[in-house]
Amino acid sequence: MSRRLELLAALATALVLATGLIIGEGTVRERLSRGRSLLLRWAIYSTLDYGLMLLSIGLVAVARVLGTGFGLATATMFLFDLASAGLLWVLCLRSAQDLTLGREYRRTTGLLHQRSPLAGMAAFLLLSVKSITWDGPERLMEFFHPELAGRPALALAVLTGLALLQALFWTAVYWAGYDAVMR
Repeated sequence: MSRRLELLAALATALVLATGLIIGEGTVRERLSRGRSLLLRWAIYSTLDYGLMLLSIGLVAVARVLGTGFGLATATMFLFDLASAGLLWVLCLRSAQDLTLGREYRRTTGLLHQRSPLAGMAAFLLLSVKSITWDGPERLMEFFHPELAGRPALALAVLTGLALLQALFWTAVYWAGYDAVMR
């Protein structure tokens, strides 16, 4: 069931981004170039994201083996999520490359919102839920880059809150998964 939800969310995200390419401005050549760039950045980010996911699973498994409580496991995951999301976000800022596709997603939701405010809001809600439950806070950080630029205290507060939500969610999932596997 969760694999189906994951695939559905990934498909919906891809459709939103593809819509941005279709209804965006520019020539066909510019759209193809943007599409290639989008695919390359998606591949790089996905590779990094799946590697971090494996490390997260390992952290919770080690916590379970060591007999630590849920609270300590969640705190460890929070620190890991905060550090990894922060590093990925800084990497995007320093390289001037939106590896997370957050800014691309913002551009697309803006285009969708111009045509249909409901579709724009639905795309934003999809991104928000998917960022907390799967992709990571760094994608929303890039989405809100214009609002967060030059405001480091606000950026840190947003990143911290999103990392905490993600840590709570994934620690609970991995904790339950460990119990299910060990039964």
